[in-house]
Amino acid sequence: MYVRDLNREQIEELKVNYLCELADEGSFAAVTGKDYDSPSMEDIANADSIVSDDVIFENYEGINFTEDDFSEGSEGGEL
Repeated sequence: MYVRDLNREQIEELKVNYLCELADEGSFAAVTGKDYDSPSMEDIANADSIVSDDVIFENYEGINFTEDDFSEGSEGGEL
């Protein structure tokens, strides 16, 4: 299944993953406008409002996901 086929929980999981990827790349602060380099627990909890669906669709377009790519809470394995 592709990113536009994912359910809401799976998209939200990708949003958290995206924030962590930004931190790993060293671009979290620049992309999010925050004055710190990695997501806080609050950022993780609010990832759905920080990262738009369009950003997720653009960044993960063309990737063929399986249920195993996601955590138990979103109907699958671990991302």
